[in-house]
Amino acid sequence: MFARFTGRALLSSALVVGSLLAGGSAVGAAPQEPSVLHLSTETGNLKKHKQTVLNCHPAGGPHKNAARACADLEKANGNIQAVSAPMRACTMEYRPVKATMHGSWKGRKVEFTQTYENPCVLETQTGAVFDF
Repeated sequence: MFARFTGRALLSSALVVGSLLAGGSAVGAAPQEPSVLHLSTETGNLKKHKQTVLNCHPAGGPHKNAARACADLEKANGNIQAVSAPMRACTMEYRPVKATMHGSWKGRKVEFTQTYENPCVLETQTGAVFDF
């Protein structure tokens, strides 16, 4: 009987301590700094230029896929070159797209410029970030 009582007391104590730790971390957690990224693409000889703003923490802004784009960047800790998108086959067509991103990610300055072979390769390598 003593063992059963001791086991219940230990379980109750563990539950109380776990609740306090979980509650303490939620209360003490610092709010994330907003992330604001200015994105643009320029397509080859057509000089077709598109631009938008992506807000994260919380996700929003005029970017049509803000939630997905922020989720992609969150997984990569804001590093666009570490974003992984589902692999898909792209044509070998050369229709260069210059992608540019600058702004801040969780208070850290971010700058990125790269030219991709075509829009399909851009999307495959950057997920939803430049899909605006």
